[in-house]
Amino acid sequence: MRGRRRRYFRAVVPERLRGAAGEDVLVALALALAVQAEVWIWWVEDEQGTRSLAAVLGLAMTVPMVWRRRRPLPALTAVAAVYVTWTLLTPPRGSLAPYLVVLVAVYSAAAHGSARSSWAGLGLGVAAEVLFVARTTNDLADYAFILAFLVGAWLAGRGMRVRQQRADAHFARAVRAEVDREEKARAAVAEERGRIARELHDIISHSVSVMVVQAGAAEQVLDRDPDQVRESLQAIQRTGRDARLELRRLLGVLRTGDGERPEYGPQPGLAQLAQLADQLRSSGVDLAVDVEGPPRPLPAGVDLTAYRIAQEAVTNALKHAAGARVTVRIRYGRDDLDVEVLDDGGPGPGGDGGGGFGLGGMRERAALYGGELEHGRRPEGGYRVHARLPLTAVEA
Repeated sequence: MRGRRRRYFRAVVPERLRGAAGEDVLVALALALAVQAEVWIWWVEDEQGTRSLAAVLGLAMTVPMVWRRRRPLPALTAVAAVYVTWTLLTPPRGSLAPYLVVLVAVYSAAAHGSARSSWAGLGLGVAAEVLFVARTTNDLADYAFILAFLVGAWLAGRGMRVRQQRADAHFARAVRAEVDREEKARAAVAEERGRIARELHDIISHSVSVMVVQAGAAEQVLDRDPDQVRESLQAIQRTGRDARLELRRLLGVLRTGDGERPEYGPQPGLAQLAQLADQLRSSGVDLAVDVEGPPRPLPAGVDLTAYRIAQEAVTNALKHAAGARVTVRIRYGRDDLDVEVLDDGGPGPGGDGGGGFGLGGMRERAALYGGELEHGRRPEGGYRVHARLPLTAVEA
């Protein structure tokens, strides 16, 4: 995130500096033309010194203004040094152009420098102008006039500085907000991908496992019981159709930009658990469903999570404990919901069977709603998966 913010500033700040450099050159050129026009048109050599010396010193005063934003205090220092030299050699009495250069330099130091450098710049400007008045008229009114305009230029510069800092702060906040929005959007996409991956795993794994069991049952009675084979094949068809409908509903989330809204079917829940049990029992699976406590409406997310955990645990039992008796227990407590799936053993444990989305997906689903998942071998044989989902925090 910080790297993206830096890229934003790198893209904008250099462009701002490039524009400022061009403007500073124009300002320096305008001041140079003003000084030279005064020297070569209105200059009085008897009172103000020779034109050639004034032209050279005037040009030397305006050249540092090219750096008035990038190096405001050094530029003002150079301007003040040339102005003091000019004053000590032949004070430009009655000249306005050199004074205007000093005013712009003081303003620039206040507007584009730090607070400390702006105070230093004001001190340099005041010292240079006090020396000029002392060497020319030494009149109190001139001191007041010159200092008033210097302080005014400095205050205007500080006001511009505060305004620019506020604008930079607003820009920085806008950049942070934009980056935060992108990060949140990216995190939401990643979370949605994980959810879709879990849903796909649960749907495909369960349906394929059921179809494998049914195909195996049909194979065993292929020659002696055609009716049982027909029932198994029909069950395979039903399972495939149900899986296709669920996949179509889920993949509708991924269809964007086609101008059509995807059609969503109802999300499965514990109400469909009996249908799941009937489907498996028709395939020869010894499955029992026990419900303890009065059923009550559940939040949609908890209902879906409980169903998917039960479905995935039963699917694991089919894959890794073939032929075992499977029991699904649903307990409606006052503050939580328990989902427990037990099998009494078989050729393999009813575990994850190898690093897929099985137990990991169940654990993530439970954790999403503040629940916990326990699993492991039973002392009497078989495997147990138990999830506890709190209801109070979700319903509050």
